[in-house]
Amino acid sequence: MKTKKRMSATAFLPFINIGTIIIIMALLTGGKTLRPANWVTIIEQSITVILGGVGAVFVMTTGSVDFSIGSLSCMAGMCASMWVMQYGLVVMFLMAIAVGLISGLFFGVACSKFKVPSFMIGVALQNGYRGFIAYYLAAGQILGTPEVLNFDRMAVKLPVMIVIVAICWYVFEYTRYGKYLKAMGENEKCARVSGINTDNMRIIAYLISGTMAGICGIFFLARVGGMSTKIGTGLEMRALLAFILGGAAIGGGFSVKMYKMVLGALSVIILENGMTIAGITGGTYQIIEAVLLIGVIAINRFLTNKAILRDELESKRLKAEAEAAAAAAAQG
Repeated sequence: MKTKKRMSATAFLPFINIGTIIIIMALLTGGKTLRPANWVTIIEQSITVILGGVGAVFVMTTGSVDFSIGSLSCMAGMCASMWVMQYGLVVMFLMAIAVGLISGLFFGVACSKFKVPSFMIGVALQNGYRGFIAYYLAAGQILGTPEVLNFDRMAVKLPVMIVIVAICWYVFEYTRYGKYLKAMGENEKCARVSGINTDNMRIIAYLISGTMAGICGIFFLARVGGMSTKIGTGLEMRALLAFILGGAAIGGGFSVKMYKMVLGALSVIILENGMTIAGITGGTYQIIEAVLLIGVIAINRFLTNKAILRDELESKRLKAEAEAAAAAAAQG
């Protein structure tokens, strides 16, 4: 009962956030962000953030983080681009996913079995991947093939994203695995005592996150038209910001919902799109983003604490009623 009420307290926060951002950006740009053509751009730009965020949400739900997904998407895109010319699109996808799985397995094992903090592993992999990519691309450019460039169409990308998100949504919200992850986020020690293999659950979470990063690499490769060291830059921070704008608790747990991540990802892109149209860039943009982030965290914490207090008062009331009923029965 307590968890259910606490979830309902922040259930509308992502809708409030995205609605507020849409209104502010519309006022700031004189309504330019509301044009249909701009919404097509917003949806197209949000695809990689949604996919990266949907994968990262499995990790974040447990209270961990994955700061390697941006550089991993670049690494996966580079490896896939080396195979597409000779073996075609299918092998390209398999290669990108394989790179993501290998990285996710390493990340998950290091974090779960060897107890290395996820933050340290993520930063190490992020720097390592970027360094390797810069070294390799220094010898020459890798351009996308016509098949890859043909993949950069909304008629292709949007259905692929919808199918992938639908599968992840089902796994996260309606399977035992998703419930185990949320239980770990609430209290990992209790989850372990109750019989959940928390190490394996976390490893699988990183495998999913790595897989989604690998798929993002394909989308980035198709959009850019070739390999670049800048591919995937900022993806991990956008996913984290989407997680927070979606109203999910930083520590994970049962308050995390897949729809919150999707709405949070859209909020991030709408914010970036609006400020770009308004001509706000550089330091000003970072200041606005920081203030927004702090504000959302504060509101989320306020609503959560308010829900907890209400639950405690309700629990005391029910306890008092039960004691009164027991006393009345004893007297009778």
